[in-house]
Amino acid sequence: MAQRKNTIATDINRNTISRLRRAETNWDIGRCDFLNQKSRERCEVLSRTLGKVSLILMNPPFSCRGARKYEVEFEASVFRCGLALAFVLESLRFLALMVSNRIVAGRMFHHG
Repeated sequence: MAQRKNTIATDINRNTISRLRRAETNWDIGRCDFLNQKSRERCEVLSRTLGKVSLILMNPPFSCRGARKYEVEFEASVFRCGLALAFVLESLRFLALMVSNRIVAGRMFHHG
């Protein structure tokens, strides 16, 4: 049986969400501020996909006007970083390669 492929999308802008829903009727689309934990928790699309995503795409450019710093907790550490890295760190939680909230950096293979 072929593995089912789904596309999910989130955006903070209501107009963008409306346009996406009209254009991509087979996608799971939700509105959220991805860098806000409470917003991510309320987003049904994201709650169904935690730890199940195989590919994450970002939609740059990320404006760095004002050089705002974000605090992101990841792997028991807190990082102060720019917008793009904050997005990457928060996105990693959704990857299927996460096991017990730890990144699987490599795999061991047994040939026998």
